[in-house]
Amino acid sequence: MSDRYLRLYTLPNNLYSNGSPVLIVAGALLKDSYTGKVLAQLKFRNISGKVIKSLKIKINAYDTAKDLLNGIDDFAYLDLSVAADDEFGQNVPVYLPNNTTRSFSVEILSAVYTDNTIYAPAIHVVAEAAPLDILEEINRIDNEKRAKESEVKAVQDKENAEKRKRMFLMLGGIASLLFALVSIVIIFVPYLVRDFSGKWSLTWPIDVLIGRYWGQCIFAVVAPFICIFASTALMKKHKLIKGAAFVCLALVFIQILAMIGHARIPVLHELGQYVNCTESFFKLTHMLQAVKDLGHGNFILPVMKFDIAQIICGVLSNVVPTVALFVCSLKNK
Repeated sequence: MSDRYLRLYTLPNNLYSNGSPVLIVAGALLKDSYTGKVLAQLKFRNISGKVIKSLKIKINAYDTAKDLLNGIDDFAYLDLSVAADDEFGQNVPVYLPNNTTRSFSVEILSAVYTDNTIYAPAIHVVAEAAPLDILEEINRIDNEKRAKESEVKAVQDKENAEKRKRMFLMLGGIASLLFALVSIVIIFVPYLVRDFSGKWSLTWPIDVLIGRYWGQCIFAVVAPFICIFASTALMKKHKLIKGAAFVCLALVFIQILAMIGHARIPVLHELGQYVNCTESFFKLTHMLQAVKDLGHGNFILPVMKFDIAQIICGVLSNVVPTVALFVCSLKNK
């Protein structure tokens, strides 16, 4: 498109005639290389403080020797709704009748506002360079507008960042909750049997199994729910994120120690010491003794595929929300 139009002349910026409601911000004379026609494009700025609904101008056309040619005595910009300090007209081509036009000037004939009042000067004069006080006022208004836009953008950027963090935490919480549910399901898999008819059933009553493993089940979902809750409270209390991150980090270590301690149950049973699974899961002495046994080479972690899968899913159910919370807490600095 730029190759099609050749710029013949450029108006000086910020032209004004005394009392005019508009400032001529910019203007150019272009030649359409396809048709040979010459057209003008003008950009106006409403400096009246009112809403303009139409503007009428006159364009004086000149040849290369600055001799006056047939220009446009009356051109109207209609159906406008231009608020104060807004710009308009730059997308409207004004075709000139004489294709030998090589420069032009502009006169403001009239303007009609939305309150139906009319600006119509008694004497029409060619727009000239705007006085300094008008330019300073325009500059002040533009600076205020830019500052306000920058403020709004900063607020929007902050809100968008918070939304992204909330979504990140929510996804982390949901993912870890899925890991937790898988680890809980794995607990009960060894108790499933299939009879001759092909139906699956539990070797132990469900209430007994829940009584044995309720501690592990609850512990598995604590960190995921902390992460999900933090995602809903993020907009209000940022300190909650860091606190929740450290809580989940503590849960990771407890989870590892608890699983090592839980793995000692078969050893204790061989020694004639019956230990409830939930009791073992929460009892610190079992955890520490398991670590000590492991350090002396007296104890080996279970290698059954269900045990390994449960450990992996259980640890992930705490690690995922911990990582998500720490990432978001670092971004909040």
